Amino acid sequence: MKNSCPLAMIFAALFVTLSLSADPLSLEEVVSIGKKTTDDFHHRLGTSLHEHKKEGAVAAAHFCIDSAGAVTEAFNKELASGIALRRISLKNRNPADAAGEDEVAILEALELLSKANAYLPEHIVQINAAGDYKYYRPITLSKRDCLACHGSAEGMNAELRTLFGEHYPDDKALDYNRGDLRGAFVVEFRHESASQEIGNQTQTKDRP
Repeated sequence: MKNSCPLAMIFAALFVTLSLSADPLSLEEVVSIGKKTTDDFHHRLGTSLHEHKKEGAVAAAHFCIDSAGAVTEAFNKELASGIALRRISLKNRNPADAAGEDEVAILEALELLSKANAYLPEHIVQINAAGDYKYYRPITLSKRDCLACHGSAEGMNAELRTLFGEHYPDDKALDYNRGDLRGAFVVEFRHESASQEIGNQTQTKDRP
């Protein structure tokens, strides 16, 4: 039987101890929550995309254009306040997936490793001046059928080329080879916000 427990409940359990003391998240906690978040999202989005791929690359492209953003938005609503997930790339197709200034440096470092034929790390954790964390998980083009939408523009199906041109005139997500670094999942933690929400929930439940 599929586990139907809302993600917010899972993350609430992970944060409840922290909410009592408002201590900063440890690196181990960031990694644990980041891995859980990206695993769940990757499975959810990948399952939906796989179903559309059965109907061909054009159907898969329509799903990415019309529904991938909504899937991401719905997923984020299930997370505890203070936690948010995005997909980012240096060669983004959707402008919403463009890497932020601090994120560019991480992707460039991963790109250097990839071009040096080095094994990419499973994750990278970044901390900013405010003490907030970002958990990065590299995304690579591991499947050959990904190249139907991300390979060379010249070799792309004409219908796909027209479709992407209409929706993303500044499309940069082209000319990849199998195994290339595509970008990363990023889970951002704003600890104060997350702790405050869980603390408020705990206090409300304790009231007579």
